[in-house]
Amino acid sequence: LLFPSARQICVPGLAEMNFGIFEGKNCQELSGRKEYQDWVDGGCCGRCPGGEDKETFCRRVTHSFMTLMEKSILLPEITMVVHGGTIMAVLEAFGRPARSYHDWHCPCGHGFRLTAEWEKEHCLYWKEDVCYVK
Repeated sequence: LLFPSARQICVPGLAEMNFGIFEGKNCQELSGRKEYQDWVDGGCCGRCPGGEDKETFCRRVTHSFMTLMEKSILLPEITMVVHGGTIMAVLEAFGRPARSYHDWHCPCGHGFRLTAEWEKEHCLYWKEDVCYVK
């Protein structure tokens, strides 16, 4: 709907974090569960029971993104439709100006327009925030 003329390619390595037993549940549904509270108290960085931790997730996403960029280096434009955690992982690693993981958060239906300097620097330069929903 957003990019009807774009060729779609599924990149499994750019999937959202595996939340294990928390998958598909919201914070109200998980409230009062010790394993969830422990994960939250740890800054949501530890391993979700049955899932991934932030470090493993970010390593998977950045590796997949680098592979995608190396294959796409000659293309003038790439559009990615991904989950927020994936955006934050990629931009924490490659975004300029440099920001922390959570500082790259954007609301659902929003994103960023970036310019890549990939061949020399492996950097994505922020140009503007964008909203795709009205």
